[in-house]
Amino acid sequence: MKLNISSILLTLFQRKNKAKNYDFYPNHIALIEKPITPYSRYIAILISLNVIAFLLWAYFGKLNIQSPATGKLIAIGHSQLVQISEHSRLATLHVKEGQKVNQGDILLTLDILGIDEEIIGIKKKIDNILQLKIRYQALSQDISPQNLYHFNTLDKKAKRNILTSYKKEKEEFDSNIKVVETEIEVNNKNQLMTYNDLLSLKKLKENIEQRFTLKQTLYIKNFISKIEYLENQKELLEIKRLIKTKDSEYNLLKSQEEQKKQNLNQLEKQKHLEWYDKYKQYESELIIYHQNLNHLQKKQQLKKVRSPITGTVQQISTHTLGSVLQPSQGMMVIVPDNQDNIAEVNLLNKDIGFIHLGQKAMIKIDAFPYTLYGTMEGEIINIAKDAVQHDQLGSIYPITIKLNRQTIKNNQREYRLIPGMSLTAEIITEQRRVIDYILSPIEAYRHNALTEK
Repeated sequence: MKLNISSILLTLFQRKNKAKNYDFYPNHIALIEKPITPYSRYIAILISLNVIAFLLWAYFGKLNIQSPATGKLIAIGHSQLVQISEHSRLATLHVKEGQKVNQGDILLTLDILGIDEEIIGIKKKIDNILQLKIRYQALSQDISPQNLYHFNTLDKKAKRNILTSYKKEKEEFDSNIKVVETEIEVNNKNQLMTYNDLLSLKKLKENIEQRFTLKQTLYIKNFISKIEYLENQKELLEIKRLIKTKDSEYNLLKSQEEQKKQNLNQLEKQKHLEWYDKYKQYESELIIYHQNLNHLQKKQQLKKVRSPITGTVQQISTHTLGSVLQPSQGMMVIVPDNQDNIAEVNLLNKDIGFIHLGQKAMIKIDAFPYTLYGTMEGEIINIAKDAVQHDQLGSIYPITIKLNRQTIKNNQREYRLIPGMSLTAEIITEQRRVIDYILSPIEAYRHNALTEK
């Protein structure tokens, strides 16, 4: 045992002296004869292992490719913008900033300019047109206005006006009919007189013809003179002429009677048709004016602006009573209560091709730095079917993301998210190998170099 220890010490001493002797060698001989230190091997092996590990990680390791999109939190029910529908003035403001309201509560009372005067004017027109309609309906149907339903719904003054105008027009029509009927009656009397005259003339003609026949016989036998014969012949011709004249007169009277009867019938039909047309005209106008009245009354109801949902009043734009309000002017926003928030973000056009429903996203709320409060997870639940134009971002696609929770924690304290908070959503579109990132500049350079002219 003692010998072994002595041998080991001697060997180490010899090696040390031998190592020291290399310092006295010439440089080129010292480089050849001096053995390599083992640490360099260890370093080379370590570097090689690191390079191999890096290459393996670069080949098999993958990184997430994310598409960033900015936006804000909104309530699922969406905040409701209360707008003015008509040109008006602010009469009363019933709520204040931050006040809780229920659906249907009155928010504003407006003074819609000229609406009351328009309603009064159109009601007067409806009353006048209704009176005209009742009058001409009664005239066209040849009944009394008192038999019509709408007549009994009017006041006494309107009833009196209708009856007076109805009676006046009816009497005027009856008077015109009476004139024609009187003319027909006179014509009938003239016909009767003419007919009687015609009968008398025909009887007289028979008498003259008999006398003429006798005198003709006597004239042939020369018992009477030619003058007497010719006078008798003249008398016969004269009576025939009178009969012909009377007959023509009688036929003329008959044709006149027929014409007057036709005129009477046409007058009655034309007048009733005129009354019926006016009745229908006023009936149509009445419908139009009633529609206009309903429209104005609906506009009048807009004087009371009510809350569309249950929520909290925010962003009241004006508190000045009497201020003039324009149509579509926003007055306030009602934020719905007890509803979850969702993220509404704007995705750039260049990233939309990699986005689909159900895709995961990482949400960073600007109000809570993610380095302290962390991030939130979300899932895409809606993608716009078409792009919209954004002032700063250009053509973008609105996307809706559902959050996995409605609060964010830090140091055991919980903060609830509220609508309107700005955020950034990082949507994981795909995974890419690390080596692809390293080689992508070379690949791009090679592609561009091969396509140069």
